[in-house]
Amino acid sequence: MGTFRSLIGNRKPNKYRNHSVKIDGIRFASKGEGKRYLELKDMLAKKEIKQFELQPEFILLPRYWKCCKKVYTDQTDKKNRCPICGQQMATNRPIIYRADFRIIHNNDRVSIEDVKGTGGFTTPDFENKKKWFEFRYPELTLEIVKRSGKGMEMFCETQPEVKETETDITD
Repeated sequence: MGTFRSLIGNRKPNKYRNHSVKIDGIRFASKGEGKRYLELKDMLAKKEIKQFELQPEFILLPRYWKCCKKVYTDQTDKKNRCPICGQQMATNRPIIYRADFRIIHNNDRVSIEDVKGTGGFTTPDFENKKKWFEFRYPELTLEIVKRSGKGMEMFCETQPEVKETETDITD
């Protein structure tokens, strides 16, 4: 008698238990993301939004090299040699955040959306990338679309404005 794995084709379940779907020949990581794509496509047809883009990439930390207590982000030497000591430098890959959608609204406001599953579960990696994204791209709004059993809910998590005040310290 075979094991369960051999009966299901030796396929391991997805890490987050999401099921990918294919819509219009495009593969989406989850059903919620696919559903949001259909909503955006409908909004575009009704001219409620100007346009939207799938999987936009944002560079949070560029590729860099480090040597002789200096960091280089633009390396012109193809052999990655340090301009000071001539030693070979290791390339540190960039950190990239790939959102689900970039939406350009009719009033030219740009919003970035990331679709999350039931309960809006986020990983520590996503939380860190979200912080880096907000620091690096303050002009953009990152909106979290949480999928519930009844539909979609949009959560725009913006930080409250901090007003700087002058205080006099007297003895």
